Amino acid sequence: MVKGPGYLATEPGVGDECQQCVARPAPVIGRRVTPGKPFDECPSCGARVATGPFSEWDTMPASLKFNNIVNGLRWALLIGLLSGSVYTLWAMIIGDGASRLSVAIAFSLGFVVSGSWRGVWLVEAIQRSRRRMSDPMYTARLVKFELERLGAQGASVDPVVSADESGRVNAH
Repeated sequence: MVKGPGYLATEPGVGDECQQCVARPAPVIGRRVTPGKPFDECPSCGARVATGPFSEWDTMPASLKFNNIVNGLRWALLIGLLSGSVYTLWAMIIGDGASRLSVAIAFSLGFVVSGSWRGVWLVEAIQRSRRRMSDPMYTARLVKFELERLGAQGASVDPVVSADESGRVNAH
């Protein structure tokens, strides 16, 4: 079966006919949506393949943006607690004893370092997303991908925005 450029691979194993397909649909059930490119295109057959629980930052609703920020803070808190616990355990093993101040410092350092790392990651992901969205050709492919994805899921698609063959986005 030869797939044209409008083909959308949404089921595992759909791209098996093309040996050049670079990605397979990723299972997305139960995973958090994070900023990223929501699809890849096969250079051989043109199939658009969902890459996982990714969405462009500017297309995410405010609740998902808030969840991404809160999730980063949750990980920072967890790493901070873990670093404080590891330090306390280490101090007890070597017999030094851990003062409350040193445990608080270990917790704070773990929180700040992991929070900073997560913050930098999120800022860079948002910048990459906005660079992709500033390209009108990419935006047209994204609109087409989302419309095809909705159609493949059996949703009734009445597009307000579409893209013509040249990639120009048209409002209806």
